[in-house]
Amino acid sequence: MRYMRIALILSLSAFAAVPAAAQDAPAPAESVELSREATLAWAVPVQLSVERDGYEVVVRFDKPLAEEEIARFAAATGPYLADLRWNDDSLVMRPAEGSSIAIDQQARSLSVRFVEDAPVGTATATVTSDADGEIELALARAQADAAAGYPGEARRRLEELAQAHPGDARVQRALADAEAAEGRTRDAAARYLSLAADDPMARRIIGDAGGRVTAGTIYRDGKTFSQWESGIDVNVPVGEGLTAGAGLRHVRTIVESVASATGYLPKVTHNLTIADGNASLRLADAVRITVLASALLDHDVVGAGARLVAGPPEREARLYGSYRMPDFSTAEQAAFGGHMTRIGAGGTFRLTPEIVVQGDAVLNRYGLPGGGVRTRTTQVLAGVDVLALRRPLSVQLSYRLDAEYVGRVDLRPNGTPFIPLSDRENHTVQVVMSKSIRNAQVTAAGGWTKDRYGGDGPTASVGALFNVGDAWRIEAGGGVSSISRPVVSGRQYFLRLSISRALGRR
Repeated sequence: MRYMRIALILSLSAFAAVPAAAQDAPAPAESVELSREATLAWAVPVQLSVERDGYEVVVRFDKPLAEEEIARFAAATGPYLADLRWNDDSLVMRPAEGSSIAIDQQARSLSVRFVEDAPVGTATATVTSDADGEIELALARAQADAAAGYPGEARRRLEELAQAHPGDARVQRALADAEAAEGRTRDAAARYLSLAADDPMARRIIGDAGGRVTAGTIYRDGKTFSQWESGIDVNVPVGEGLTAGAGLRHVRTIVESVASATGYLPKVTHNLTIADGNASLRLADAVRITVLASALLDHDVVGAGARLVAGPPEREARLYGSYRMPDFSTAEQAAFGGHMTRIGAGGTFRLTPEIVVQGDAVLNRYGLPGGGVRTRTTQVLAGVDVLALRRPLSVQLSYRLDAEYVGRVDLRPNGTPFIPLSDRENHTVQVVMSKSIRNAQVTAAGGWTKDRYGGDGPTASVGALFNVGDAWRIEAGGGVSSISRPVVSGRQYFLRLSISRALGRR
């Protein structure tokens, strides 16, 4: 069975103690009375099949079910549903504790009853008991997990299925797709090759497994600041679970009002060249570590850092830090060269299929060449994403907090701060829309930013990713931001472009 991309799948998950309708994306137009019995009806002729695995029921259909119909069903049966997930050709439902599901199948509809304290065998659902039916059922459950935003759970479920049925091509293909979705490119590519898969998705993943070389540029422009950064980097696999990369960047900055030993300079133009290196290793099933090294070739600045990530994408914890890494995030660092030492921790957690929260706390230490730490700050990052619609395009409501509070600031003998910074606390609310159009993924966002310490304005962007053939990829975008930064406050504009090529071959 082939499923649509996750971007075109609408799903819902509810806990037994919470009505499922409270978490459903589209709400029915009229008030719906709660009931232990409800109907799912199709407006057109449809082929239906029903399968059961314990208390869980899987419904398959060849015509999509209207979102309004699912919303009405979820609203009517909310307290009796523990889980409801669906896509364009299947639906999985599980009753709340103490109930089972009985189904009466008609030509274009299903009558669903939630029977209190009934044994599993009382349902009138059609049960498929052969091995093929069990595989199809497990595949549907894994697809439901992926559709609901739990790729880690989907992959683990499919790994167990693959161990039980190593020769089933459907299982191997589904597992390869799950590995690709979770970023396990080499594992997915090896599985595609063993299946002799030749579709565009498989060919692109096989290409990415061999590494990728990227050239890109980004231009930023603010009221008293402009910066042009260009570079090239390459990342390649060098062993089992190990990748390594290197890159070179050039940064040209024009900035006004720069603190110096002689006071504030009205305008400074400066060029920086940075060499980067990295290595990433998968330590365990869901544990990854990345080691970074960087050198500011124009100045005597060399630094290193590391990032540890544990858990699947839907339940991720991270710890990261760096020591004297080249940095140009303030006016003085961009003008004279600089470095940053930082340590931070955070995580991302999917609360429901529609809601994702994230947060980080970071200690920053800004410095300049020839000296130690000059300014100390504490940074707090947080966000909430709520998926409002999945089709015909993805619509997401997003909130972001980007705050930095200044601690100690060292002064020069003339009383001028080495790196003058001020507190900032940006609150940004945006609507983010995304849609796949042939070989391109187009994303647009628009909203408003408010800095508690002064200033507000629009924050908006548009971007697109184009797949050109199996190897080439072009990314382009631009926008406006009112999020105050250490280097600039007020409204800023940006443009970016990158071109990359996969290095892998069949």
